[in-house]
Amino acid sequence: MLQPVINGHGTGHLFDLPDPRDWSATASGGPLFGAAARYPDSWDLARHGVAITDQGPESSCVSHSLAGAVDLYAMLHQLRIPPVSRRAIYALARHRHTPKQAPKLRDEGCYPRLAAEALREVGLVAYDRLKDDFPIDERAPWDVITAGADAKVQGYYKITERRMDRCHAICRALSKDWPVPYGQIVDDTYFAYAGGVYPGLRGPGRGGHAQTLVSYRTRDGRLEFRTKNSWSTRWGDHGMAWIDQDFIASEYVSDVYMLTLVPPENIR
Repeated sequence: MLQPVINGHGTGHLFDLPDPRDWSATASGGPLFGAAARYPDSWDLARHGVAITDQGPESSCVSHSLAGAVDLYAMLHQLRIPPVSRRAIYALARHRHTPKQAPKLRDEGCYPRLAAEALREVGLVAYDRLKDDFPIDERAPWDVITAGADAKVQGYYKITERRMDRCHAICRALSKDWPVPYGQIVDDTYFAYAGGVYPGLRGPGRGGHAQTLVSYRTRDGRLEFRTKNSWSTRWGDHGMAWIDQDFIASEYVSDVYMLTLVPPENIR
């Protein structure tokens, strides 16, 4: 099913498939810390700048979200990884839920867990190897896709906490310089957001959309989170938005992940 496009902005976050396995950081021995661990009142992963991309009307938000998280993680942790191909992530994720005999890949969005799993198994393809102008419905050449084998996502962990516990877990992750990709339901007020703090849905949801949380702050005893979108710098506050804690803690936010990387010895 084609994903909604409003004002030229695509979406494309498909809510995760049922999975009996526990991908939480706690179960996986991941990088999150105990529930009682303290974190600063504010933290900004975008302090050195972030690249705002534009997915246009495509349903490729998951790939923009994960690529943005990987690029920012690599910069903050001083890993020698070139900018990641968003087109390759989107192609790899759709390979996993498209019949092999299908001649084309449909632009219908993708599941974040399948995209993260592809990055763990196949690797990170450099942007220069597969740019955004590669036809979105084409199956990427396998020799290009496998060129990322030298740099892979080591693991991915799902923040499974709910309500305010989710907000606290996100703050702990961000305060350790881990960007947090996630999905949310968007409505017309979000498409029209132009600044301030987004309080949450004010109308019917129009679809799922993946973004990357990069900052948080505390004001008047409440948490506010800044997200990096993929709707160009013309949207929102130069491509970003502040979101109130109540919305991040709500059922309209899901598939909250963290990725970890192994620094490669050599990137070709």
